[in-house]
Amino acid sequence: MTQEQFVINQSKLEEAHNTSNRQWLESTFEKARQVIENGGTVNITQQFSDASIELVAIIDNLEGLNHYIKKYSS
Repeated sequence: MTQEQFVINQSKLEEAHNTSNRQWLESTFEKARQVIENGGTVNITQQFSDASIELVAIIDNLEGLNHYIKKYSS
């Protein structure tokens, strides 16, 4: 059985926060919560202009997810 992974692009989090796109934030964080509760992980990534992608964080618990929820939902 493989562990489920969910990827969130940090730029999209920042964009949704800056434009007050609560619907996107809520649905994204709800999916992330489900993945973690099912034993999976959430990867926060950052894509750069040269198309390279950097792994910013791996979240495998609700405490870590709550940090991002507070940061981007307020």
